[in-house]
Amino acid sequence: MRGRAIGKGLTKILFGVFALIVTAHLTGCAGGDAGEKNLSLSSRPAIQLGKAEIKPLKRENWTNLEGVGLVPADRVMVVLKEGAGPSDADRVAQSIGGKVVGFFDYIHLYQIETVGKTASDLIRHIQAARQDSAVELAFPDQSVSPDVTIVGVQCSPLDDPLYTKDGRNKGYEMVGVERAWALIRASKLKLSDVHVGVVDDGIYKKTDEFDGETTVDVTDPDGELATPTKVEDNVHDDPYGSHGTAVTSIIAANPKNGGLTGVASNLGNKLHVSVANMYGPPYGDRWTNAPDPNDPTKVTYSNGFTQVLGPLMAIKKQIESGATIINCSWGNSNAHPETAAAYRRFFEKMAQEHPNILFVCSAGNNGKVLDGSRRYPSGLNLPNMITVGNVRNDGTRANSSNMAGPNYEVTIAAPGQQAVHGVSKDGVVVNDHGGTSMATPHVAAAAALLRSIHPKLSAGDIKAILKKTALEGVTVGDRSNLAPPELGGGILSIDQAVLYVLNDLRREKGLAPLSMDAALMSTRIDLIAEGGPKEWKVSATIPAVGTDGTDVDFELQGEGAVGGNSKKHLDNDGTLKWDVTLAKTTGTVHIKRMDSNSCWKVELAPDFSGTWEGTIVVSRTPSPSQKPPVNNGECEGVNIDFSQLQGQSRPIQLIIDKPERPTDLYSGSFSSGEGKEKKEIPLQIAVDGDSVRFQLEDRGFSAPFYGSLSSREGTDTLSGSWSFMVPIEGGGTAEFLGGEWTVTRKAS
Repeated sequence: MRGRAIGKGLTKILFGVFALIVTAHLTGCAGGDAGEKNLSLSSRPAIQLGKAEIKPLKRENWTNLEGVGLVPADRVMVVLKEGAGPSDADRVAQSIGGKVVGFFDYIHLYQIETVGKTASDLIRHIQAARQDSAVELAFPDQSVSPDVTIVGVQCSPLDDPLYTKDGRNKGYEMVGVERAWALIRASKLKLSDVHVGVVDDGIYKKTDEFDGETTVDVTDPDGELATPTKVEDNVHDDPYGSHGTAVTSIIAANPKNGGLTGVASNLGNKLHVSVANMYGPPYGDRWTNAPDPNDPTKVTYSNGFTQVLGPLMAIKKQIESGATIINCSWGNSNAHPETAAAYRRFFEKMAQEHPNILFVCSAGNNGKVLDGSRRYPSGLNLPNMITVGNVRNDGTRANSSNMAGPNYEVTIAAPGQQAVHGVSKDGVVVNDHGGTSMATPHVAAAAALLRSIHPKLSAGDIKAILKKTALEGVTVGDRSNLAPPELGGGILSIDQAVLYVLNDLRREKGLAPLSMDAALMSTRIDLIAEGGPKEWKVSATIPAVGTDGTDVDFELQGEGAVGGNSKKHLDNDGTLKWDVTLAKTTGTVHIKRMDSNSCWKVELAPDFSGTWEGTIVVSRTPSPSQKPPVNNGECEGVNIDFSQLQGQSRPIQLIIDKPERPTDLYSGSFSSGEGKEKKEIPLQIAVDGDSVRFQLEDRGFSAPFYGSLSSREGTDTLSGSWSFMVPIEGGGTAEFLGGEWTVTRKAS
């Protein structure tokens, strides 16, 4: 019976996967009908998919649509419902002030040209089109980039896999960290020094996240920990050093070391962060340095504690050391009312006498509606205090976050539940147990950015600006989530807050305010690379060049040669071009416009995604008498002359999915044959430079494919060899059939 099973596996691959029409007496293995049949290939009539027409795009009025990328602001695509036709498409177009300029009858797809100029125009037109009863889908005219045309992206430490993998950067995206940085660069303002004081536990500086331009130090010797620490209840643990280390990392981690990136780290040497360990002398009781039973190289400080006065003393030390923004990611939600009253008195007096000092406090993690008389230090409705709630990266409230209640204010929400706040020594990212403690430093860092831009802002000014510019909701896919009203009804929006302050400064100078798009235009570079796999043409279109012009720097990372000067100058808006010849098949181009110090990059690497079509040919076959050398017996009753397959070919299709970012492992599918004979097999395609390999498998049988990429006269070709491997007696495999394969796609 084993011989029968193996035989079925063999014929399944021969027939199903390769769809080579091999028909004969298959009485033992496949249960087929008796009789000799022809091995010739079948043919099918050509497929017709109706009429289609398209209007070519011009690179004008393009806008960067969040979550989509660079798209034309004046193009809307609609798919009509069955039964609808061109007159319906014309009606939809007229309703949004546009006209139909392209179509694809087969799926009722229409391309509408509008007068849109901005992302807001595009979103409004799409939403209006969706209101028509004939419309099934409406969406932007998104670039489906040819596989050898690559669009550049802005350089960012958040482009590191530490953030991009599994959507870990969604929190920073939601609150607009990168856009805020770009706005600050574009403003060309001279930034001012700002000092943030973190009152927490100690900081483990050996994580190397605090070796950058920003000064990170401690107020007292016990502030720096000799070893990573952990809390026994696992509220926070050893991978990132300590709770204070995590909080400080979100504010100020070095953006240039390939690890964590602090929200305010772009301030560089203008930012000073000091950490006061309120659990160590002189603020708290020194803990016993008892070894952690699970890891003797670490200690537990579960015996350490601080009382009512300790935190106040630590705050005092921070303020007296020059800190004007105090991060308090701690508190007590079951406080004696008079303890809470004492803290209230402190903060009220600070508001009256030192209105410049801002306190940013966590709401707590009890998942309760709080009574302000039982919680400190947060929740006070004072101009100098911001209380921060915790939301997920989709804007919904984290279940653990405390909520506003009687005499208890939650001012604003920020990402905490999924915030990236540590990396273990093995590179494992810690972002799975953040609470309001990790939401709070996002807001403290935002306050630091605003104060560095405009040092005259009071604590009340900063609080009002952050509330005024907060997001009312977050859109994820086709779902919109309102900012939780129990968390203040607003989610931190750092970019909008920065823009507000920049425009406030412009108003003081008698200048008109800028929109977000206009403000960011001077940081933009439309960077495109075309060609490959080794010969590339790189073009950089630079908009919004000022009266002084701008220098543009070109840098190639990777082995290769560049045609054209690496440093060029533009007096006005324009496009610069370079020819790049790579020694290997991968490299990265960085383009920097010096007027805004903005960097964009494009990774030069073959993009194998797309639909490839071609043929598979059999060129290596066994002799007529040779049977499959299957393990544990032959396949009984087989009457196939496999040598007749010599020279036979069949159509194949290789579909390779487009990954979110450059990768060396693609997903896709392989299919061969037509009609009922066609079988689609999911697979993983490994890429190394311009080489690919993948393998089809079935019950011990395998078919490895090897190939390489070439391009010529507008066509990309993947070609190579394949083998059909079968198990043999004593273990291992041997080739039974083999040949060549070739698939092509149209190049850009």
